[in-house]
Amino acid sequence: MLTCSIDGCFGRVKPSRLKLCSKHLSRLSRHGDVNYQPYRQPVGEPKKFFEDSIRVETDKCVIWKYNKNSLGYGMLSINNRKVRVHNMALRVRVGPPPKDKTFALHKPIICHNPSCFNYRHLYWGSAMDNSKDIVLDGTGPIGEKGSMAKLRESQVLLIMEDKRVHRLIAADYNVVPQTIDNIKSGKTWKHITSNYKYKEKQ
Repeated sequence: MLTCSIDGCFGRVKPSRLKLCSKHLSRLSRHGDVNYQPYRQPVGEPKKFFEDSIRVETDKCVIWKYNKNSLGYGMLSINNRKVRVHNMALRVRVGPPPKDKTFALHKPIICHNPSCFNYRHLYWGSAMDNSKDIVLDGTGPIGEKGSMAKLRESQVLLIMEDKRVHRLIAADYNVVPQTIDNIKSGKTWKHITSNYKYKEKQ
């Protein structure tokens, strides 16, 4: 039986000129090095980083450098349960959330980095506060990406060009007049109409 040519490895080898087991052959093909060792996060390192960092008093962002979710929020395992790091930081430094304000949010203007867990940049907010922050940060589905959207961005721009009474415009797009009012006044679709200027047709 042929064994791997790497010292200390006794893995079986299929006849080939490389004489490598499947493990070392995989390392060679993926990383170009038979001795490649993937970085393994030391047990307890994220927890120690968290405990050390939340003691720091600074007005600058304190950025989580370990596991993050798809939105960029730091994640930490506590008692075999995944929790958001900024939520834990707020609990430790400020205290548990009030009954009517259970969302750990980043303070508007001061910080919009989801990976930051500086308690000075955080506050306990309500569901309404959370919705406002989503719009402000641009992290939620807006415009035609929203599940309730009935119009396309191209249609909204045409509506902005249309100088007819709102009732007639609404009928053309199969929406209620209030929808046209909201678009024209900037209450909705503001992300594409805020810099819009009406152009007179030649």
